[in-house]
Amino acid sequence: MEARSNLRGSTAGSLEGAEHHLSPAGAILLRAQVWVTRRNLDRALATGDSAAMSPRLELRAEQLTGYRMRERWSGSLRAVVAEFDDPSPSCLSSAIPGVRDVLSVWREPLLELSQRLRDRDRVCPCGMARLRIVMTDGAGPLLNPRATELMGELLCWIDEGMERQSSP
Repeated sequence: MEARSNLRGSTAGSLEGAEHHLSPAGAILLRAQVWVTRRNLDRALATGDSAAMSPRLELRAEQLTGYRMRERWSGSLRAVVAEFDDPSPSCLSSAIPGVRDVLSVWREPLLELSQRLRDRDRVCPCGMARLRIVMTDGAGPLLNPRATELMGELLCWIDEGMERQSSP
């Protein structure tokens, strides 16, 4: 199997980017530290901290901007819209249905963002961190019936982060 380049995501077992100078044990420790502190790291990246500030931020930026993560969030955005398009309740799903008013207004921008994640070779870690924060917020705009305007503001915030020129 051919190894993918860092642009498409790290290959299992490889030491790239933030991990290239570490021993295998050091790389495992760094990955564990990043996993435990990922929410704090995401907040730092979302506010514009440079990935070069620390090995943890660098690795988290690589994870967020990797092909697999982009595909995952692109699929999540499409799934939210698909749930809106087919509102029939599913007794097999534990998912809380999105708020129809919010999705009816922001359906197309969500699909455009999903496509941008799939089409681009690179995205900025700031925008990906912002997307992750918005999509994982249990009190976020997808569950708030009064969040139509908030969703627009958050999509602009994510878009602005995607356009930043910070390096992963």
